[in-house]
Amino acid sequence: MKPLLLILLSVSLTILSVLIEAQEDSLVLYFSFDEEVEEEIKDLSVHRNHGKVSGKPKWGKGKLGQSLAFDAVDDQVVVPTTESLAIEVAITMMAWVNPGKELLNDW
Repeated sequence: MKPLLLILLSVSLTILSVLIEAQEDSLVLYFSFDEEVEEEIKDLSVHRNHGKVSGKPKWGKGKLGQSLAFDAVDDQVVVPTTESLAIEVAITMMAWVNPGKELLNDW
């Protein structure tokens, strides 16, 4: 029985690793914002499209982990143009956004 379980576990892990790798290839940019840095935000995708912090955004508590608060004037994360970011098909973008009380009053 133990050899059968070992074989099934090996096959399951192999299939899972292939599925995870396929998913990672289609992800072209992922910033978790979970580490406070001054200059460079690490892209956690396989493409490593790291971003450079510009301005003085403030680190704070996020929906999950940490977050960056931008002043809507000159704060940004700049990512250099790369081949992996030359998107020519429809894409899905996702972000947690908190517009703040000031913006919510105008909506």
